[in-house]
Formats: sequence, structure tokens, C-alpha cells
Amino acid sequence: MRHLPDNKLVLFSACRIFAHRIAFVACAAITGISIADTHVGSKALPSTLSDPNSPVFRKLIFFNHGVALVSDEFNLLLKSHAEFLVANPNLRVSIQGHATVFEGSREQSLALGQRRAEAIRSALINLGVANSQLEAISFGKEMIARPQDSVAGVDINRRTELVYVSAGYETTQSPPSLSATLPEQTTQRNQAKSPPQNLDSGKSDRERLTNEVEAERKKRQELEERLAAESKERERLAQEAKERERLLAEANEREKQLAEAKERERQQAPQPQRPQAVLRNERRLALIIGNSSYKVSPLNNPTNDATDIAESLKKFGFQTTLVKNATLGQMREATRKFADQLPSADVALIYFARHGIEANRKNYMIPVNADLKFEYELADQGYDAGIWL
Repeated sequence: MRHLPDNKLVLFSACRIFAHRIAFVACAAITGISIADTHVGSKALPSTLSDPNSPVFRKLIFFNHGVALVSDEFNLLLKSHAEFLVANPNLRVSIQGHATVFEGSREQSLALGQRRAEAIRSALINLGVANSQLEAISFGKEMIARPQDSVAGVDINRRTELVYVSAGYETTQSPPSLSATLPEQTTQRNQAKSPPQNLDSGKSDRERLTNEVEAERKKRQELEERLAAESKERERLAQEAKERERLLAEANEREKQLAEAKERERQQAPQPQRPQAVLRNERRLALIIGNSSYKVSPLNNPTNDATDIAESLKKFGFQTTLVKNATLGQMREATRKFADQLPSADVALIYFARHGIEANRKNYMIPVNADLKFEYELADQGYDAGIWL
């Protein structure tokens, strides 16, 4: 990989380093090179290269983030350039690879730009272009084509440019002075045509170009800092989410342990003596319903509570009917059977746990298969407790 010197701020070097539209305009204004002539080196390039209807008019190949793989959509464009180069062996192409500020450090972006340029070079050689006509260089992330504060701007800067030059013109060697690089005739013509004030104008253009490049670098640095801050914020939020999940898991585990401890205490508790009232000749009935497995907001304890109540009532002489996780149909069926036994009962008791809703002065017991979204659905999916009364 060749590196461009940055310690010689001469006009021609500026033209070479900042080889995009605005830099080319500045260089053309000073050296007298006509942009319309597409003149590079000592010979004018074919007009086909600047014809919008020509298959070789497009000279940009774009890449995905962080990779140097040439997409199939550019196969036809590369084939057109290969055929053009084969037909014009006196032409050379400088394949200039570029990267974005989001694709690593300066060294990493230079390496990525070089790989992209080498990928295009290999593709052209496979299509029949002579190796001597091609040169692959990398500018890394130093030459942006568009501000990188948007997705479109970032996409455009992941690119490789095909820069045509005449035979015998070296693109990566930065000459010590303008007069030593340009042909003698061109230098003399420019000196004869350009009055002294043109030099001042060229200096002004160069300063403007330098200021614009510095402004772009500042924008890029601000964007990198903003992205770094957003990344830290995302990491903080992710850490908080993990902490909430851990606390929730601990709370569920504690609740489970408490339920198990309660069950052990219930089983180990001494059986109470039957009270004297049981000795009386009374028929006692109890309907006990415990619902836990709701579709929304399931509960852990209602079925356990219903079991405890049923066991306790049996000790008091109750004939119990225990229903767990009852649907609306099961609640209605249990109520019918319970109502059929009431005429011969002296004492009747109904126990229900869990979800209940009061609406329009009515109390509704909620079965486990209820799917309630609106209040009017209670009449169809809830069980009216007034039926028990």
C-alpha cells in the first residue's frame, strides 16, 4: 500500500490527495486545466468517458459495510470498462479504494480501501485487462464524497473509483513542484496565460478547500462521539433490563419457596378436634371454587386456598364439592348440582377464589377461560354471583 505524503502542501499534491469534484475544481482553476476536456497527464482522454450515454460513464462501485466483496450488480459495469481498456491499451486506470469513518481506525480503513481496490483490479484482470494498465491504491476514510451524517451519505462513501489516466502518468507519486510534474509546454502556456492575480485566486481556493475538509473532519468527529454516547446508553439500558429480570426471577423464587413452606406447615399441623356442633344432626353443604390458571394474570395460590378451605370444612361436617380452574361451563354445572342438593341441606356455603369484577352494581366471578377486553363482555364471559344468592 502506498501512502501519500502530508508534509508537502504543494498545489499538485492537493489536487492528487483531494480527488473529488470540489478539489478538482480548485486545481483546475489554478493550473488552467479544463474540466470539460477531461485532460489528465500529457494526453486528453477519450470523450467516451464523459459521455452520459456511454457504458463507461459510471466509474463508481459501492460496497457493503466492512467488506470488499464486489456485488453482482456491478458485473456489467466492470465488463464494459474491461472491454474499453482492452480496446485502448494506451490508457491506465487508478483504482482508488475508500472507506467510511464507521469502518475502523485510520489503518483499518486504509487496509479495507486497499482490499476493495484489489478486488476491482482482480475482476478487471479476469476480464482480460493487462496488469500494466491497472493500479490499486487506498485513501481509507480521508476522502469523503458526501457528509456521513445520514445512511445515504455513509453508503456513498463505501466506494471504489475508477480514475482514467493517460499512459506514462504516475498517479501515486507526489512531485515536489507543479513545474516538475506538468509537461513543459503546459507549464509555459499556463505561465503565459495566467496573470499574477490568478495565483492569489488559486491560494484562496486552496485555503477554502482546506477549511471545507477541516469542517468535514469536525462533523465526522462529532458524529463519532454522538454514536459512541448512544452506544453507551444502549449498553446501560441493556444492563438495567438484565438487572430487572434477575430481581423478578428472585421474587418468583421467593414466592415459590413461601408457597412450599406453607404447604409443609399445613401438612404438618396437628388435626383439630371436631367441635361439638358437628355432633348435631345437620346436613351441611359447601361449593368451593378456586381459579388460578387464567390466560391473563395467572395466580399461584387460589387453588391451594380452595383445597385448604375444603379440608377444613370437612372437619366441621361439611359435604364439600371442590372445583379447580373452572371454566364458565364448569362453574354453571357445579352450581346446578349444588342447587339440586339445597332443599335437603340445613347449612349451605359457597367459597370462590380469585378474580372478581363489580360492574353496574353486579358482582361477576371470572372463569379461567374468560377473554375480557370490554365491560359489556362481562355478561357473556363472567359468572353473575347474584345467581348464588
